[in-house]
Amino acid sequence: MKKRFITIPFILIFYFIEGQSIYSNNFEIKYKKAYVNTALELHTSRVKIFHVDKKKQKKIQVRFNVKTTTKKHLFDPNKFYLLSKEYKKRLRPADIQKHKSLHFYAPFEYLSNIKTKKEYWFLKHYPNIPDTFLDYKIDGFEDIYNNVNFGTKKEPELYCIYFKPEKIKNKTVDLYFVVPKDFKNGIIYYENQKIKEFSLE
Repeated sequence: MKKRFITIPFILIFYFIEGQSIYSNNFEIKYKKAYVNTALELHTSRVKIFHVDKKKQKKIQVRFNVKTTTKKHLFDPNKFYLLSKEYKKRLRPADIQKHKSLHFYAPFEYLSNIKTKKEYWFLKHYPNIPDTFLDYKIDGFEDIYNNVNFGTKKEPELYCIYFKPEKIKNKTVDLYFVVPKDFKNGIIYYENQKIKEFSLE
């Protein structure tokens, strides 16, 4: 299948209702709410921000509670994805953050699918960690990958990113997706399990 990439520039209208839970590998994953995020929130999103093309894009923030009732387990955030029936797309999150305290957020580490040209403390290449987003392709839907520029406009360094799994017990987790400006309806999945269908107004 031909891969399609989006290069992320990057962007509060609040919406939606607390939702349902699913269970996977010792974790309960509970949908909390979805936002259209129009603020330059550097504390909640690491994505390189150059400018916002308000005519074409918007950034959605989707919040979950992820917890296990036992000891910490390894949690793989790459199994989250957003499905758009209108556009026939399956989107990977552009960024994923976990809450450490009320105003402190810690990211899941960025991983590159190829070796980087130079060393970055915030971007690693671990060939032994699989990109499990690739395991949940859906017939009739095009996969959308995030091609993030870790260089400059004059000397770009574009890498397709995913996220390093981590051991967690009970965390609030925020996902960020870049979608077309007129995007209104989506379905959030983890693995093959549908978590929530939501609408934005």
